[in-house]
Parts: sequence; C-alpha cells; structure tokens
Amino acid sequence: MDLSVQGKAVRFINTHLDGDCSDPAFQRAQAQEILDGPVQDARNKNLPVVLLGDLNSKADGSGTPTYAELLKVGFVDSWAEVGRGSGFTCCQDDDLLNKVSHLSDRRAFVLLGGPSSSSATGPSRLLRSKWSARVRPIAPHRVCGHPIMPG
Repeated sequence: MDLSVQGKAVRFINTHLDGDCSDPAFQRAQAQEILDGPVQDARNKNLPVVLLGDLNSKADGSGTPTYAELLKVGFVDSWAEVGRGSGFTCCQDDDLLNKVSHLSDRRAFVLLGGPSSSSATGPSRLLRSKWSARVRPIAPHRVCGHPIMPG
C-alpha cells in the first residue's frame, strides 16, 4: 500500500512470515517473494519502503537467517536505530495470561528501506517523522511449501 508521509509516497508492506516449518528455506522463500514483488516495484518507482510484521526471525541471529538477509539488502531496523530497552516482541503464553513475562527476543520488526538513506523520504527521515497508518497485509503465496492464494 502506498501512502503519503509528509507529502511523499511511501510503500508500506505488512507480513507474517512462517515460523512453524522445520525447514527455514520456506521462510526465506516468503521473504524473497516480498523482495521480488512489492519491494522491487517500490524501488523501480524510487519509493522508500516500510516493511513491518512478525518475521519469525530473531534479531540476535540465533534463529533463521531471514532478518540478517533483509538487512544485507538495505533495510534498516528502526528499533536498532532509535529504540530503547530490550525491544522484545516474543513470546508469551498463547492465552496471554502468564503472570511473569516470557518476552526474550525480537522477531517482529519495522524495517525501513529505500532508494537512498540520505534522501528526503529515506529511512533516516522516516525514523524522525511522526505518522500512523492503516496497513493492509501482503500475504506470501507459500506456506510450508504449499501454494496459497493471497486474500
């Protein structure tokens, strides 16, 4: 979804990558599909990108390599840049009734990327701006290797 942020178009992509498959290649394929589709389209249009959601890939590198691979292709982790505290996003009991928090790692992110980190609408500028938006999910087309139709 392309939205106007401070008068400039920005591509927002919301996703929830698979975390239940035993083969991390499925998750990496889902991320690659997003890079090849809406991210590449945004880059072709010279638009900055906000990629957010539950990537099911730990920031500390102890899980799947997907998070690190997204950083390698130019995304910036907004929490690493401006966050405070642990930033943990995972995990709690399924019913959320645990009396003691089980939060122990970061797997959900707001990643920023664009044609240029120094541009007027690049990641650094977005990190300093104040904005909110309704975001439509862009679902991957594969779950555990099985094709699905986007909703």
